Amino acid sequence: MIQSEDKMEYRKLGRTGLEVSAIGVGNGGWSGLPEGQVEALVREALARGVSYFDLAEADARQRDEVGAALDGQRDRAVLAVHLGSAIVNGQYEVTRDPQVAERFVADFLTRCHTDQLRRTG
Repeated sequence: MIQSEDKMEYRKLGRTGLEVSAIGVGNGGWSGLPEGQVEALVREALARGVSYFDLAEADARQRDEVGAALDGQRDRAVLAVHLGSAIVNGQYEVTRDPQVAERFVADFLTRCHTDQLRRTG
């Protein structure tokens, strides 16, 4: 049963001025989920008023599913990614190599169907 999003509490995200849900979704437990499950999870979270998604460790398929889930409603979600994060050979990695980080961010933006980043710190 989907509850209405009017019961969700929202807060300002740091100095960004963005309003995000007090409850967010992280992708740490998504490993091994069957195809389509991430998309369903994101759609359900949005329906319940969740607007903050931390995707630091999301692999390519998961980012594709997030993008699909956000089609037509991208403005309802704030996606977090950590600069310096990368997925290398299928594994999460922290990097200081600007070229690796730039490739990851470009891939992230494309797969999540968005075209902008905003600094929160």
